[in-house]
Amino acid sequence: MQQQRFLELDALRGFAAILVVLFHCVLSAELWHSVFLLGTAGVDLFFMISGFVILLSIQNVSGAKQFIINRFSRLYPTYWTVVSFTFLLIIGMVLLGYSRAHVDLVQYLANLTMFQYYFNINNLDGPYWTMIIEMLFYIFILILYRFNWLRHLALIGLVLSVSTSLLCNYFFHLSYVAVIMRQCPLLPFLPLFIAGSLFYKLHTTRTHMVYNYVLIVILMLCQISLFRFAGRSNYYISLQQYSILLGCFFLLFVLFLHGKLRWIVNPVSLFLGKISYALYLVHQYITLVIILPFFMDYVGLSFWVTVVCIALPMLAALAAIITYCVEVPLSRKLKLIMNYEL
Repeated sequence: MQQQRFLELDALRGFAAILVVLFHCVLSAELWHSVFLLGTAGVDLFFMISGFVILLSIQNVSGAKQFIINRFSRLYPTYWTVVSFTFLLIIGMVLLGYSRAHVDLVQYLANLTMFQYYFNINNLDGPYWTMIIEMLFYIFILILYRFNWLRHLALIGLVLSVSTSLLCNYFFHLSYVAVIMRQCPLLPFLPLFIAGSLFYKLHTTRTHMVYNYVLIVILMLCQISLFRFAGRSNYYISLQQYSILLGCFFLLFVLFLHGKLRWIVNPVSLFLGKISYALYLVHQYITLVIILPFFMDYVGLSFWVTVVCIALPMLAALAAIITYCVEVPLSRKLKLIMNYEL
């Protein structure tokens, strides 16, 4: 079955990726007054989109094995390519004497799994921290699908989200609560994924609109209450800023449901959406350690000229190469091979 494309969500992916890239750029320059610090919440938009898209994906598979194959073939070829590329860059910088970073084969191999978090091994690059959260959500969805509980996703997700909010805000001082959150890093972000899945439900069924919107509001409030416990946003922006930004993300989905978001769809936004996965994964190390220092310190360009005229075009080109030369062809081939063997 041909999976439906939602062009508005593709465009939003590109927007989220650019937010994260600009956030890391201004963070490296310690521009604490910059509006682009708000880009730290770009991953929240990614998670909402994932919650929407995963239900679309799982309704187009014949079983659990095909779901696993689809996710594996979609995520790993690009991820392996970027991890290998970044590992070689780090080694090269160390050999040339420009870096004292310590990396080894064990760290590289652990990072290839996406589960380095549970091996207690550092990420080779900053953006990889979100991958374990995505993977845990897919496992969560797979379990519900396998036991035919997916129809209860909203209720289960709501209970877990409210419980997580209460535990973190009132019982985090208890050691076992911190252990639970540390062992399941998905929980502080779960309201975002569940909200995305509810938006998908509203898009497909158009029933119980008021009830589902009430659940979505509760999930948004849960996520706001988890601000101090979910990721690193609280280090860079205020709770008020985060609340407004999250409200804007939810509003974008409401506009999308009502067909009022088509204005963001254009060739540029769709291109950025297409390369967003590779762009998100590959941008941080090469930008902060190589591109910005070289063009600012050695060439003498200003920060914003380097970012806008050098870094962003170079990153877009690199991400496009990875997308069109690796992600698209290898994902398709890997899916065909794995489906044939299974």
